[in-house]
Amino acid sequence: EITALSLCVGERFLSVGVWEPLTLTGRVLVWNTYFDRMPSDLTRSYAFISRILSIQFAPQSSYLLTGTEAGIISSWRHGESSDVPYATRTSGWPVRLIQFSPNGNWLVGGDGEGHAKLWLST
Repeated sequence: EITALSLCVGERFLSVGVWEPLTLTGRVLVWNTYFDRMPSDLTRSYAFISRILSIQFAPQSSYLLTGTEAGIISSWRHGESSDVPYATRTSGWPVRLIQFSPNGNWLVGGDGEGHAKLWLST
């Protein structure tokens, strides 16, 4: 089941959040779409113990944000091979919406029910 997706136009990456109900695992899959065709080779895969509800690429950088049903926002350097997030933040509610500021210095997370939280993205 696809639960979230994001497209990084500048660097041409596609990211999809998937929920695997048989294993109760959330997964974020990242493909490089550089050659103007459908993505074929999986670039990265990140596993979670919660459903992925939101994904967002940072403007003009290689960071990827993920928001989960468990209320965790993680920052990933999607060009690196590490399975450990660069930074993790806890919101206290399911993160249905995440967004970087246009300059990439701030990020905001929201739950779609009136809760929002703002963080420095460093």
